Amino acid sequence: HVDAATLEGATVLTEDRTLSPAARVSHSPVDVAISGWSTAPGSRMKFEAKHGIEKDGQLTAAGDLRLVPFALNLAVDLQRFPLPVLQPYLSQATALTLRSGDLSVKGSYALAAPRPGASLASKASGEVRVDNLLATDDVVKEDLLKWRSLVFGGIRFEQGPDRLRIDRIVAQEPYARIVIAQNGSTN
Repeated sequence: HVDAATLEGATVLTEDRTLSPAARVSHSPVDVAISGWSTAPGSRMKFEAKHGIEKDGQLTAAGDLRLVPFALNLAVDLQRFPLPVLQPYLSQATALTLRSGDLSVKGSYALAAPRPGASLASKASGEVRVDNLLATDDVVKEDLLKWRSLVFGGIRFEQGPDRLRIDRIVAQEPYARIVIAQNGSTN
């Protein structure tokens, strides 16, 4: 049993060297607080985490966790995650450069086994948005995709039985440049 554990003001630099160029992301400051951790059956641990991502991104997560039987409840608020940090991953499979874009996700997630040994059931709800996206086609050196805002709102996902519902999709100032070549391939 641990009553409380905290980490404050940490900096974490991640680097994925399986890619060329390597994907690098700076996380700072990182603050984590855990309370009521115990291995006793039925006990619930509470946690809160908050950390910056690159310059403007911010992730806040809070919830509780029970080990036996397993249950997790999580509230997540990701603001302005800078999508261009994913460029090294995109470069592996596309001729696309992600010039700008911010990902924001706000929602809740629950994962639980109704009894020990049972399969896990999960539920998620929330909103996903991508603001100020600009992606260029590296072959023709022109804009490929861009928009001011793309929002998926009222998302509800359930597993066991599987269901997905999205109440609304709103695109503001969308643009796409699709080129079909003589051989039928597209950009």
